[in-house]
Amino acid sequence: MTAKAPVGESTFMTMLKRISIRKKLLLLIIVFLFVPMPALGWIWYGVSTSTIEQTAVRYTLELFRQVNRNTDEYFDKMEYITLPYLTHPVIQQYLQTEPNDYYSQFQLAGQLQAELIPTLMFSIHDVYGVSILSDKGLIVQSTSTLGWTDADLRARHERYRRERQTSGQQSQTVIQLNEHGGIPMITVIRPILNQFTYKEAGVLMIDVSLSRLADMMSNLHPGTSGTSWVMNGNGGIVYSPPGSNAPDPEVMSSIAAKLEAGGNYLLRGSGSSKQLVVFQPMAVTGWIAAVDIPLQEAIGSLNAVRNVTLLIGTLLLAIIIFLIGSYFIRISGALLALKRNMHRAENGDFQVRSPEDRNDEIGSLNRSFNNMVTEIERLVEVVHVAQLKEKDFLIKQKESMLRTMQAQINPHFLYNTLEIINSHGIVHNIPEIVRTSKALTRILRYSLNQSEQVVPLRVEWEHALNYLDIQTQRYPDLRIVTDVDPDSASRVQGIKLTVQPLIENAFIHGYQKHKLRPSALRLSGTPLDEAYKLVLEDEGGGMTEEVKARYDWLFRQSLTEDVWANDPEIAGHIGLLNVHYRIRLCFGPGFGLRIAKSDKTGTVIEMLLPYAGDDETIR
Repeated sequence: MTAKAPVGESTFMTMLKRISIRKKLLLLIIVFLFVPMPALGWIWYGVSTSTIEQTAVRYTLELFRQVNRNTDEYFDKMEYITLPYLTHPVIQQYLQTEPNDYYSQFQLAGQLQAELIPTLMFSIHDVYGVSILSDKGLIVQSTSTLGWTDADLRARHERYRRERQTSGQQSQTVIQLNEHGGIPMITVIRPILNQFTYKEAGVLMIDVSLSRLADMMSNLHPGTSGTSWVMNGNGGIVYSPPGSNAPDPEVMSSIAAKLEAGGNYLLRGSGSSKQLVVFQPMAVTGWIAAVDIPLQEAIGSLNAVRNVTLLIGTLLLAIIIFLIGSYFIRISGALLALKRNMHRAENGDFQVRSPEDRNDEIGSLNRSFNNMVTEIERLVEVVHVAQLKEKDFLIKQKESMLRTMQAQINPHFLYNTLEIINSHGIVHNIPEIVRTSKALTRILRYSLNQSEQVVPLRVEWEHALNYLDIQTQRYPDLRIVTDVDPDSASRVQGIKLTVQPLIENAFIHGYQKHKLRPSALRLSGTPLDEAYKLVLEDEGGGMTEEVKARYDWLFRQSLTEDVWANDPEIAGHIGLLNVHYRIRLCFGPGFGLRIAKSDKTGTVIEMLLPYAGDDETIR
């Protein structure tokens, strides 16, 4: 009879359960290898191509960063060298000279041209010329073959001022690109501040050969057919290697758009003619360095490596499939033999055994089967012993119930004894004995009653008053002040035996520990919006700041016995934690204890308890 498929099970799963393991293996190879592997190979091809391109981009960007570092170091060194000249007394005096003071102009200009300017030009390589211009119109420059006229220098000074006004930058170095007599050059302009007013009094212009930038750009290696260039923010070409092709204007506009979007490279073209354009702004000059290189030259032989890897992976996959198929046929044969042995064991033949000569998982499975059959034989033999143990357990359970009943008899004996003591007090007219015995009887009845753990606060409060009644017999001078409304306490939920331990804690740790005679206790209750606050105050010796801090930390934790059982700072003083733990466990984290104050003048402990639902009075 053929078993029916469970309700809701698909026809495919039912058919899959009925076919053999070998057919399942063939199906798995087709579905999970032959079909997805070409797709995965195609995806891997695309991902590897993208990774190779990204590698080329990262390599080129690293070259750009090196060029930027070299550029920064060059101009930083120039700023460092020129810094003393900005505050040099001769230059400061020259900038403050009036235009009509011709003698001072002649004297100071001669000193600058003879001493300071030659020294500065000697300190910086590839310098064409150095000029100093004051805001009052005075000009002094080095003896240069470029032949800058005063009008040219004033025009450059005016251009510098416009750029400064447009950018809003103050007291910073400005780098410009200039050309004179067909010679391109980089002009570094440094503002000179008046050392008394700290306002700009003039500028120091240094014309540097463009060959330094060419040397730095040569490190980009654009390949055999690529090109590199430097462009300014307006799209103008600052530098392009001699003999190289002019950059495509469309590429330059695409670079500007890509930079605005936060990119640093773009790919153009397709197939073997795909071009990689990488660009990055220069930190100091604000120019943009770019390189346009064929992608094939950038990635070198990585594509060939990728294709060889894909071919090797395909061959390895075919070999793996063949080996897995062959090995699985052997495994399925061993499993079929184990299945036959299991069928014999199912029919009660516990003497059947599978071969254990294999060291692989099948051998381990056979050994486990043999151990299982042996264990079944052993279990059959010990069933009778297990039944005897079960009967013995039932007998012990009945004995435990009997001991529980006997334990319930003992409290009645105590009640009767206290009643006899009470009777003697009445007969002999000793009201203290009558009062004490009645209070003790009420305490015992309340403590031994196991019916409910959540009680009205009024009931717990009355139990605490009975305890205090006995304590007043021991300490006649003890002042007890209570301010708890019974009606309000009837609408508050409490935990059995939580108030009395707090009072007992005050006697033991507040007074006795400090060798003080109990003098006063105050208990008050205050209804709040979300909870009822019960406050216990004593005038004992209190606790140390460290112990109080430790209690505060423990009160904030999710208390378990593991947290505080072995705490060295509160060892032997876990009454407060026990009360707090029980309240939190029953009512949640919003309730429990808090030590409001504890010092040499006494301790104040607050207990937060919830109200009964819907303002219902708890019976």
